Amino acid sequence: MSNDFGDSAQGQQQKSFVLGGQVINKATDQWAVRAGLNYRKIDYYTRTDDYVEMTLGADYTVSANVTIQGSYAYRNYESDITGGGFTNNVFSLAANFRY
Repeated sequence: MSNDFGDSAQGQQQKSFVLGGQVINKATDQWAVRAGLNYRKIDYYTRTDDYVEMTLGADYTVSANVTIQGSYAYRNYESDITGGGFTNNVFSLAANFRY
């Protein structure tokens, strides 16, 4: 959780409130599942934008040196600017090798 001031990429002042969390359950020695939720409210003083991201994922440990990860993310950005908002779905698959 944070509540801070900053500047946008265009140099515009903004106030940003962020609240988020993630839960990880190590089901077995090989499997772990995770879920997360993040919310961000950006106050540009002339408008307020909201961003929500929800994630679900699983990790499978093949060995001490290899892990396979899969995840899904839903993202929604709402803005008062015409065409400034978006909704998307992202699927990812990764393999991590440690040597």
